[in-house]
Amino acid sequence: ASSSGASAPEGRRLPGGVGRGRLGRAPAVEVDEPLRAVDGDGLADLVVANQWAGSTLYLNRTASVGPVAVVDVRMALADGGHRVAVGAEVVAAAEDGEPQVVRQIYPANGHASSSSPLVTVPLTASGTRSVTIRWPGPAGTVHETSFQADGRTQVVLRDDGGVEFQ
Repeated sequence: ASSSGASAPEGRRLPGGVGRGRLGRAPAVEVDEPLRAVDGDGLADLVVANQWAGSTLYLNRTASVGPVAVVDVRMALADGGHRVAVGAEVVAAAEDGEPQVVRQIYPANGHASSSSPLVTVPLTASGTRSVTIRWPGPAGTVHETSFQADGRTQVVLRDDGGVEFQ
């Protein structure tokens, strides 16, 4: 998406201190989470969805904010496909001044309460972030995996505790 050139009011800030500064306004787009790098520049952009009006995308044009990682959390299916990993918890550790990020993937229960499998976390100054994912397995078992996120990563979880990184 490209910016239309209009600007958000001065001083407008994104939640959690991510993407501080001026935001450019762009045409409406459809995305599956409100805060992520929509235009591929690695900076967290903001989408405001309105039920009865058009949605608005605010592109982050602040040069002083670091990039983000997008972790796409999926659950493997027996047929080789995958689905949203409902029940998985994603934790990005507090590192280098960045706060801890905790997110659980919830099942959809209507348009206002569905949860995206995409989790966006700000990267540290080194360009990585320690991420741990916990997910429920059969018979109440809980599995866990940890890795260094450094961009967009799809993580496919299995009921047996196995993990595929794509």
